[in-house]
Amino acid sequence: MQVLSTDRLVLRIWEESYFAFAKSLWGDPDVMTFLGGPLSEEKVYEKMRAEMACLDKNGIQYWPIFEKQTEEFAGCCD
Repeated sequence: MQVLSTDRLVLRIWEESYFAFAKSLWGDPDVMTFLGGPLSEEKVYEKMRAEMACLDKNGIQYWPIFEKQTEEFAGCCD
């Protein structure tokens, strides 16, 4: 589901099928250097599920971002 769109980017909501994207982000040592280090697959899944639950409860989450033309995963933001 699309949340917001710009000329270049699309913000969506986390879905189960996005696990590989979540793992590439939160499992990456460089990305997670100042955030306690990379997460295990289990912890990545828990974090992704927590973001999904946060949306259900509060209407907000760290939205996954995709490049509009290529559909390439670019990260997440809130």
